Amino acid sequence: MKKGLTSFSRYSEYEPRTLLWGECAGIWYDSFSDMTVDEVLFTELLNLGKKIAVASPELHGKDYKTLWKKLYYLPSFVLDSKNLILCTDIPEIAREYFNDT
Repeated sequence: MKKGLTSFSRYSEYEPRTLLWGECAGIWYDSFSDMTVDEVLFTELLNLGKKIAVASPELHGKDYKTLWKKLYYLPSFVLDSKNLILCTDIPEIAREYFNDT
């Protein structure tokens, strides 16, 4: 950060909100159990100009469908934001899901 590198801070059930969030370009939103989607937190971060990179559950060998459904029903302000990023191993399926559902 001192060198001006773009950085993200992780948020999960093991890493809660930290003071570094003010200095980071974004948040790596991750979970190792049942992932929730915190609409209030997402809105707050986006309003601060932060990026949110959501780690899709298949990255940890879990089913992605429940999380994707939660993401799909976020308000358009959040879901359509250029600062909301889905990190996934299956981008073709994600593109089809979020464009056709």
